[in-house]
Amino acid sequence: MTDAASRPARFGDYLELTKPRLSLLSVLTALVGYLAARPAFDPVKIGLLALGTSLACLLYTSRCV
Repeated sequence: MTDAASRPARFGDYLELTKPRLSLLSVLTALVGYLAARPAFDPVKIGLLALGTSLACLLYTSRCV
């Protein structure tokens, strides 16, 4: 039996469930929106914005599966 349902899961299968391109698009959109407001450059805030947005995307995509 070489049915798709009987083959073992690979790392690529799990990666596909996280929808990395959609998550990257959301993070980049949040960063562009933040930088469009022209705040003072603060790498900590930018890093926390990227981290928080990516965690929110990860939680949302894992909930939708």
